[in-house]
Amino acid sequence: MPLRRIKKHFDKQAEAKSQLERVGEELLAIRQKYDYLVLVPKPTGMNWVGVSNATKRLFGDAVLEVPQYYSQPLFNEKQNQQFVKLISAAKFKQVICSGHHLYFLDLLATLKLLGIKTGVIFHGALSELAESPERLSVFARMMEMLRTSQIDKIGFVKKGLAETFQELATPNSFNLFLNCPIPEGVVSSNGTLEKPRIAIAGGGNFNKNLHNQVAAALLVKDSEIHLWGNSKDFEFWNSKDRIVTHPHSSHSDFLKALGSCDASLYLSFSESWGQVITESLAMGIPCLCSDNNGIFDDNEELKQLLVVSSNDNPALIAERLKFVLSKKEELKPKLIAHIDFLNQKAEELKTVFLIA
Repeated sequence: MPLRRIKKHFDKQAEAKSQLERVGEELLAIRQKYDYLVLVPKPTGMNWVGVSNATKRLFGDAVLEVPQYYSQPLFNEKQNQQFVKLISAAKFKQVICSGHHLYFLDLLATLKLLGIKTGVIFHGALSELAESPERLSVFARMMEMLRTSQIDKIGFVKKGLAETFQELATPNSFNLFLNCPIPEGVVSSNGTLEKPRIAIAGGGNFNKNLHNQVAAALLVKDSEIHLWGNSKDFEFWNSKDRIVTHPHSSHSDFLKALGSCDASLYLSFSESWGQVITESLAMGIPCLCSDNNGIFDDNEELKQLLVVSSNDNPALIAERLKFVLSKKEELKPKLIAHIDFLNQKAEELKTVFLIA
């Protein structure tokens, strides 16, 4: 084996050993306050960042980030056995995995044999299963574990998926909302109706629909577009002087930049929740979104105004965006009030899920 590979192997093992010691300390701290444990993959780069942030917002310091590297487990088999022993020794009554990678499912199956109640939270959408045979295989394994009661319950961020699973898979399927604290210290927009700032955030894959959203934002006269993506992908519009590109940096930096905008767009083709939407609302920023997340199901006024069905039509998106910008100040208190409502409901749904 080449020396470089040997060094990399031992470096990884040393890191895993260090991480396992840290995990043991964190487990004891969590058990002092809670009889349940919520596990989520520890982000590497942007990998798992959204799920980790959402999970910690909802479950607070009951969450333990499990070491991994771009969706690959960091612990070897022996270290996984030690991890299980640490969880069992802490005497948690239930363990919930937020995310459903194979190493989490293996862990839940082992914990169930030890008499610990198990649960999983699915943050995605069924449409994602078409992208990867591996993802489909893991999802099928999760379904089988639900049928055989190796997993006691499942939570979905998408209300429609919870209802579907209640009918087709297990009655122990629950809807969960992701709460969103109102950010502090965020600078308000410096834009004007004459030169509005429009935020567009999302990955570059087909699902996120960036091209339609950038085109729609450019249709708003003299707009300045704040983009989390590659501006070179849009140079064919000959409008690069109107596009400000932001790096995928810290979450606090993202919120500061988002808070400086007048409106945001998050019109993905398929989505579970879309934290950019609720983060915008929490700062009083209107966000146009697709009708695939349920965020506005309990507020007909905001649903009619902010949910756009034609997410593949930049001209119609732009018309709605112009109208919403003209109502920006009037909408601000209504948006923040809706976040308060969603946060309260998130706590209620979480309690139901934990008790089940």
